[in-house]
Amino acid sequence: MSGNRSPIDCNRLHFFGESSVVVTSGNRSRGHSGIGAPAIEVQRYASNATYTVNLLHNIHGVSHFNILRGPSNGLELLNFFEEALEQEDVFANPVIKEHDVIIMDNCDFTRETCSVVLSTTLPGIHVSEACFNHIKTTLRRYSRYTEKYTELCISDAIGMINEGLSRQFFKFCGYI
Repeated sequence: MSGNRSPIDCNRLHFFGESSVVVTSGNRSRGHSGIGAPAIEVQRYASNATYTVNLLHNIHGVSHFNILRGPSNGLELLNFFEEALEQEDVFANPVIKEHDVIIMDNCDFTRETCSVVLSTTLPGIHVSEACFNHIKTTLRRYSRYTEKYTELCISDAIGMINEGLSRQFFKFCGYI
């Protein structure tokens, strides 16, 4: 095994992540910023102005996702994983099997529960971040579609994350 790959079989890895998406626009162009800098948008009721995308991703693609209006919370997280555990592959086998590893980034209640260093090449890069980068790039590319049909555009962007793209994400992050 190479020195810069994960000590865990990449077929057993599942990455959970969540990200928010601004409802009115996939490309935040209004706000206050200097030329060439990202706009800073201040909202009074930000929780009503976003969707939260929860995503579970493995080397074969996105195994489960949901889109919530507003922010997520602990109950939504538990509901997400209850649904994810029921998912099956094309052969009716469970997607998440015994001894699989679910990696959650920045989840306060899982801190210090289990510590496994998975990537020595890019330890700050989480595979779900690559997925969300792809999703948000797609939302910016199709800004009118995103503005009118945000949930549908998010779903379509997630649908583009196939096995080939997933393998590229895993390779980029140092897991294969």
